[in-house]
Amino acid sequence: MLKLITKNFGIKVLCVFISAILWVYISSTQNTITKFPGSLTIKAINVPSGYTAVFDTKTVEIKIMADSAVWKQLSTESFTAFVDLANYKEGTHEIPVTVTSSVTGVTIVEGKPDKIYVSLEPIITKEVGLNKKIEGNAGDGFSVGETTFDTEKVNISGPKSYVDNISEATVLIDLNNEQSNFEKSFPVYAFDEKGEIIKSISVTPAQVLTKVAIIKSANSKTVGVKVVTTGQVKTGYFVSNITSNPPTIDIAGSKDVLVDIKYLETENIDLTNISSNNTQDVSLKLPTNISLTASASQKVKVTISVSPIEITKELTLSKIEASNLNSYKVTSISEPIKIMCSGPADLINNLNNSVPILLDFKGKSISSSPSTIAFDNLSQKNFKVPDGVTITSILPSSISVEVSL
Repeated sequence: MLKLITKNFGIKVLCVFISAILWVYISSTQNTITKFPGSLTIKAINVPSGYTAVFDTKTVEIKIMADSAVWKQLSTESFTAFVDLANYKEGTHEIPVTVTSSVTGVTIVEGKPDKIYVSLEPIITKEVGLNKKIEGNAGDGFSVGETTFDTEKVNISGPKSYVDNISEATVLIDLNNEQSNFEKSFPVYAFDEKGEIIKSISVTPAQVLTKVAIIKSANSKTVGVKVVTTGQVKTGYFVSNITSNPPTIDIAGSKDVLVDIKYLETENIDLTNISSNNTQDVSLKLPTNISLTASASQKVKVTISVSPIEITKELTLSKIEASNLNSYKVTSISEPIKIMCSGPADLINNLNNSVPILLDFKGKSISSSPSTIAFDNLSQKNFKVPDGVTITSILPSSISVEVSL
């Protein structure tokens, strides 16, 4: 056995060494399939002129195949992820996500998601007014007084679904411890409900020249906000609550002017024919020689709560809707039932004595024809009334009905 092992021993060692080298080489050149770290931003290409693409899913994750030498060359810049909108028209479409690589030797095995929903919307332009948003602070002992812009309106452009919901643009005024009046151009943005800049909206002009008055903040006062409304809500409804956020506002001015001001009024809010809760941003009316402090906003968020007026009505009912009666029929009722209904006026006014009494005969024993069947403890479920209507009384609460073949 020893001779067998030691015979041609050098050649055998050489063979083992060569095999090891070949194994290392093959292993190093073998393709690896795995997830690429990070995610790729999805772009839209071939967007029709005059339109823009709107989609919530912004990134895709991919799994690729490549050998180890190629893996070392890869970065997010090595890939392009896109949706091709050629030949698509206005509307929402489910479109495949295509991923390509600029590096040779890379195979895209999988992309997640492989399809996304894309809305192709027309680009529209609308003219809107300006509001302000102040960041930073004036110098110690000073606050922002009156601010004026060199233009009253700007144009916003972007996807129709976004532009339609924007009522104003905002000048972002950045303070840096100023102690005197100044004039400077500040950028204009459109903000969403969360206070974040809507990146798909462009504003023209992108900046406006702003005159900012800096006043001594010693003469300041906190006053309430008075919401002013006009018009009447829809018939059958009433305003149940009005709130503003914030409920108070800080103002500045001379002492002799401040002493007589108890509150600031909002611009008029038209309530004509509304029948549901309403929330909107409303500008404040500033009296002459009064300004808002730096921390105060020119607008407040006003919520109008609208509730239906509830009324009551008595009905006398004798119509029966029976279930699980098989071949039998209801021939008579012991006496009519009177119910008292309460609810919104528009629902109650539409009720009449034809409201049916719902009786379920399941489990009731019918041994002859005719037979008399008793129903005790009637409740709201035994009457076919609309959602929102409450039955407050039932007289009598028990009845007997006669059934026959």
